[in-house]
Amino acid sequence: MPRRAGAQIYVSQNDTGIVSEYDTKTGELINLNFITGLNMPTELVLSGDILFVANIGGSVGKYDAKTGAAINPSFITGTDFQPSGLALSGENLFVANADLGVVGKYNARTGTPIDVSFVTGLQPMQVFGVGALGDSLFVAFTNGFDFFKYNAKTGKLLGSLPVRGSYGVAFLGDKVFVGSINTDTIAEYNANTGKLINANFVTDVNTPYQITVVNDKLYVANGDSGTLRVYHAKTGSLINAAFISGLAFPIGVAVRR
Repeated sequence: MPRRAGAQIYVSQNDTGIVSEYDTKTGELINLNFITGLNMPTELVLSGDILFVANIGGSVGKYDAKTGAAINPSFITGTDFQPSGLALSGENLFVANADLGVVGKYNARTGTPIDVSFVTGLQPMQVFGVGALGDSLFVAFTNGFDFFKYNAKTGKLLGSLPVRGSYGVAFLGDKVFVGSINTDTIAEYNANTGKLINANFVTDVNTPYQITVVNDKLYVANGDSGTLRVYHAKTGSLINAAFISGLAFPIGVAVRR
């Protein structure tokens, strides 16, 4: 029977079209079918009691993070819309649209488009993970050697980093962690200057998709191994290689404190 806990981890399982809920302390399953009926769910993002779910099948859904109840499963839709990445900055929700190779900007409360092509010029089907820190928007580009940084207010390109096959994006203070699905590593950079701190901050991941940092822990969704791994966000040392296992191609992860 599903049970409640003080804090939860949400993991999207792409192959089975569900988001499952787990205990943050133990990794114990709370509710396998927390959200069901999804169409290839990818990244997740939390905003208070709201959980946004990107479905590469054509929508961004909005759900109650406490119960899993649908608030609006078609919160954001569109033509040629394959949402693959999500990032929240204030009342702005950034959505990577893999189909067109763009990142759109939407009102996080209403879903109203602000600019569906806020960031353009990227190759279709290669734009996935995104992350927002202050006035900066970071965009992962999987089929290339660049990880891009933009102004989150204007969309102006600010610079890039040479990361092959970048996907996951996470932050700790002024540091940005970038996961590579090509090299199975997570690198650490200064988010302000782009200076490389540690190219091999984490090396034993397996196709790291969405990554997130909460309470100095780095959570990594490992798609090919079907696991959620946990690391020390300050040192990169492994805490648990199979904190959650037996997942059906996990891509998204979000942690509720």
